[in-house]
Amino acid sequence: MVWIADDQARWQMHVRRLVLLIALFGIAEMPAACSGAGPSGAAPVPESRENASPTVAPAAAAGTAPGNAPYAGMVMSYPHSGCSYQYSPVDFCDAAHRAQINEAIRTQVPNFKTHYILAQLDERKEYFQRSIVLIDSRDGTVYPLPIDAFSGPLVDKEGAREYGKVETSPEADTFCVSSALLVYRAFEEGRFCFGFDGLRFNGHTTQYMQ
Repeated sequence: MVWIADDQARWQMHVRRLVLLIALFGIAEMPAACSGAGPSGAAPVPESRENASPTVAPAAAAGTAPGNAPYAGMVMSYPHSGCSYQYSPVDFCDAAHRAQINEAIRTQVPNFKTHYILAQLDERKEYFQRSIVLIDSRDGTVYPLPIDAFSGPLVDKEGAREYGKVETSPEADTFCVSSALLVYRAFEEGRFCFGFDGLRFNGHTTQYMQ
């Protein structure tokens, strides 16, 4: 009888150790099970959002200027294909444009209509051409101006010899571009002013806005 009781005590001790190990292992696995993220911890972000609406952004993510939300998608409010306006060769979602947009979010502060970053993106440097996007600093949504590019005045058949000029300020409701606008393979020279209602541009009308 003493041997049986002793054997039962050892068995109960093994069972208690096994239960303790199972409990400890389960606790160690809980953070991974509750994280809700994939291996990288990153959630997919759509390249283009047709019906985006401004929201109040959380604290700025690492790599952005204070107060700026990280990139959250592209809104094309006029006829388009992917991230290009219809018939335009400019793809605002390709690697070169995304890098420039992320750099603007990282280094610039709002300079138009209180909370928008008006950023100039390089297109064809040899012709002094740039494009323009508005970045909502509150939620990271990007709105490209419906043009292919703008440059300084056209001097001769070689094109411009300087960049166009942009007038903007954080308090302004419009921004103006003194330049040669390139839209749908045609140039238009002068001083052109644009407003923005949160989704669409107004003021001067380009071919892509019609």
